[in-house]
Amino acid sequence: MTETVMMTNRREPLEANDSQSLEDVTKLECDKIAKVVLPAVRISIAEEMQSEYNLSQQEIADKLGIAQVAVSKYLNGKYSGTVKRMRDYIKDNKLANKIARKAAENGKASDVRNMINELCTSIAFDGKMSL
Repeated sequence: MTETVMMTNRREPLEANDSQSLEDVTKLECDKIAKVVLPAVRISIAEEMQSEYNLSQQEIADKLGIAQVAVSKYLNGKYSGTVKRMRDYIKDNKLANKIARKAAENGKASDVRNMINELCTSIAFDGKMSL
């Protein structure tokens, strides 16, 4: 099986081929979201918050509800090529800007989390997982 997994369109049901169960396909998609999409979204948001709002790593971590060490890793480019390609897609299309602004301007943490979840879901179900 290859590293990239094409996500299904939201309107289409998940389908398994002869060698994969539906459970296996779903697990791969969930794993890909957790290992690629969510980090890429957080990286994009953290970079935007640092460059546009001049927030410290700790402030970014607090607003995103993640550890400062994770923000440091994100801002220092310590992530895989697959995550980098996803991050580039997110940045090129300005998909995280609204979330960064909301977080930087003291938006409710639950609203920020919901926006992140919506963006991850949108990317996953729009077939962008093969980047």
